[in-house]
Amino acid sequence: MQVFDGAEMSAMDRWTIEVQGVPGIELMERAAEGVVEAVLRQDCARVIFVCGMGNNGGDGFAAARLLCRQGRTVEVFTVGNPGGLKGDARINYERLEGLAVTVKPFSPAYEAGPQDLVVDALFGTGLARPVEGVYAEAVEWINRQPARVIAVDIPSGVHAGTGQVMGCAVRATETVTISRHKTGLWLYPGRDLAGRVTLATIGVDSPNPVELAGCKMVTDAAFAAEMMVPRLLAGHKGTYGQAGIMAGSPGMMGAAIFAVRSAYQSGAGLVRCLIPASESTAMTVSVPEAVQKHWNPNMPQLLEMPPATAYLIGPGLGRCREAFIRALSRIPDDKPLVLDADGLNMLAESPELARPGMILTPHMGEAARLSGRSIAELYRNMPEAAIELARRYQSVVVLKNASTVVAAPDGRIAVNPTGNPGMSTAGAGDVLAGLIVGWWAQDPGADPFKLAAAAVWMHGAAGDRAAAVKGQYALMASDILEYLRPDQLIDCL
Repeated sequence: MQVFDGAEMSAMDRWTIEVQGVPGIELMERAAEGVVEAVLRQDCARVIFVCGMGNNGGDGFAAARLLCRQGRTVEVFTVGNPGGLKGDARINYERLEGLAVTVKPFSPAYEAGPQDLVVDALFGTGLARPVEGVYAEAVEWINRQPARVIAVDIPSGVHAGTGQVMGCAVRATETVTISRHKTGLWLYPGRDLAGRVTLATIGVDSPNPVELAGCKMVTDAAFAAEMMVPRLLAGHKGTYGQAGIMAGSPGMMGAAIFAVRSAYQSGAGLVRCLIPASESTAMTVSVPEAVQKHWNPNMPQLLEMPPATAYLIGPGLGRCREAFIRALSRIPDDKPLVLDADGLNMLAESPELARPGMILTPHMGEAARLSGRSIAELYRNMPEAAIELARRYQSVVVLKNASTVVAAPDGRIAVNPTGNPGMSTAGAGDVLAGLIVGWWAQDPGADPFKLAAAAVWMHGAAGDRAAAVKGQYALMASDILEYLRPDQLIDCL
């Protein structure tokens, strides 16, 4: 599913009006019909519209008129000076005259009841500055009310491209997003503030030039299924690739074990792990299927990488820079390579060691080290931060967060919809890294962007199934592994 930011939606509207010849007032009417459908599904005593002075407010005015004609009790609070209304918004404001609709300036002294419904039509996708003054008062008023809240297009105050709060933002029960899904509705905190999201299609042709040039999407089960390598009746372990994993150190063997198990559970035919010789027993007991190769941290110059069709370096590895450099030099340039955890930390210290075409899997702290920016800066615009890292290292970047963003150097973005807070636990990232290298080992020629995005979806879906059984508080990385069964996940979700 493609998603779009505010500028892209404005361009799509202009194309529809100027090229397709659909008047803007007609598009506003269709948007209002979508809002009305959502309101009519609700059992409420009174519908209160809080309308701004732009096109989002115009959608609200039009919906108020249509609801009045449906016999609903409707009140409209205007925020701002109606004398400044222009174009289609003004037309719909004027159409309220003579109807049984109460229209009055907003005042925080008004109160809504628990049986009422508030419609947030303050700001749409064009918001690019912090919400202040009377508009902030209106947002705070909406959030104080005991009534349910429907947001028109996007909760007012949420940035359409980043999901960030612009000063303050409405917390909606439901968001009726217009024409196309917005990126900010799939990124936190916007995703949390939007509540249930429904799409109101308004007849904008698809595909159109904006969609054809679009590069952002939200992944789903069908997308993940496309990246799975079919199981053949005549297949054998060599058919499904060989993953080579350099991981683990004394006290951190859990990371290596999770990665190796995950690679196997992804469907890889053989997993070879390079681990410290002193930790062999731990791996043998935990994953007897693993083919082990050992190295001595006291003699990193003798390290040799095992043969594989795809490689992973980093989970629980520790900071032995000489071993890291040696390992990289022993992996052919044409072999797929995933860097995670300490592999990323050492890359941040020695960026000259980067090679194009890798998959990097940083959490926000690792991304800050890789980019030289603060975590707070990265949070302000995760798609932009992920793209910047992808281009800097000429590699696919999996920027891990509540809504993980996958970015490619060519500008493609995938936002992941699966996962839950219970996955904020040690080892979860190691499971993901193992899943990615396991899938890549099976199909070394796969598009790394699509492969990484599909693996992130699968990882989150496994976490969701685990949480449904164990709950979020008790969830551990081993539980994610227990439910990491790709064929069943695709069948069930």
